[in-house]
Amino acid sequence: MLFEGMNSKRVHLKGQLIYRAGQTMIEVEPSSVQTFANVEAGPDQFQSLGEVSVTGEIVDSKCYLGVMNPGMGKVHRDCASRCISGGVPPIFITNTGGQFQLVGPDEKAFPRDALRSFIAEPITLQVELLKRGDSKFLKIDPAGLRHSN
Repeated sequence: MLFEGMNSKRVHLKGQLIYRAGQTMIEVEPSSVQTFANVEAGPDQFQSLGEVSVTGEIVDSKCYLGVMNPGMGKVHRDCASRCISGGVPPIFITNTGGQFQLVGPDEKAFPRDALRSFIAEPITLQVELLKRGDSKFLKIDPAGLRHSN
């Protein structure tokens, strides 16, 4: 992954801003990423907000946040699968418009194809809700995912 080994480090990078509904993402130019020597950011720990039940779909954050329209749903499944397999972070969009980043049981990113069969499919999750800074995350065990009927 592009940022592997850079957790809690300060970085300098270049990229394009992507916007959707008040959310912002940076599409990073991979060759621009540089870490600052001997300067570490304070680690932001996850805070548990308890168990939640959410219904929606897994999408790729790049397209959903503005690179593609519609960026979700079955018409976007193939593109989203390629984006997530290529390293674009997946996000969960609820049926009511809520948006969450996803982490695995170890609170780290998923292996690239761990969620493939659930992308753009209606699913209901019973998972732990986490918060780090201003961002909210769903802690998901891919082995426990099931399709909605």
